[in-house]
Amino acid sequence: MYKRYKNTPDLLVSLTTWPKRINESIITIDRLLKQKTDCNYKIFLVLSKEEFNENDNRLNYFYYLSKTTDKLEIFWINENIKSYKKLLPIYQKFGNKFPILVCDDDILYPEDWLDKLWQEYRKDKTCVYANYGDTFCGIKNGILQLKNEINGNFQRNNYGKGGTTSFTGDPVFADSQDGSGLNNANFSTPPDGTNPR
Repeated sequence: MYKRYKNTPDLLVSLTTWPKRINESIITIDRLLKQKTDCNYKIFLVLSKEEFNENDNRLNYFYYLSKTTDKLEIFWINENIKSYKKLLPIYQKFGNKFPILVCDDDILYPEDWLDKLWQEYRKDKTCVYANYGDTFCGIKNGILQLKNEINGNFQRNNYGKGGTTSFTGDPVFADSQDGSGLNNANFSTPPDGTNPR
């Protein structure tokens, strides 16, 4: 079954889903619960009361899991803030107390996905890390339907999956304040193998 822990988590994993993708999120959460890592992590499934009723039968499996492992918590919010549900409510609750790993509800994460990100984070806590799993688009005739891996992801290490042309990779360089004034967010996407900023 799933690993239980009694200690404070090292890392928070946050994701959300919506009614049309509830079945895919069951598979994703199952994969997240089975991650092979020495990192104590807690998963928050953030749901909006605008999209789901707390008594919705489609949530029964999540309620069951949250009672059988303390690694999963259903976190309710009132307003549907779309994909921002993955990060903002958990950040508002915990602030900078724990690193927060956000993930998607339609990805088959490899069993070592979380550990690789955790190990990279422990080496350098000043970076934003990203990695990718296999996107799936549902089940057809009992067979999981996978999408192709997206080309051109920005990352320092793609773990042997290609997608970078430079020795150091192409992680995103992010500035929270760049010194040139206020309200000046911008982002450029150069060719693969070059660092975006």
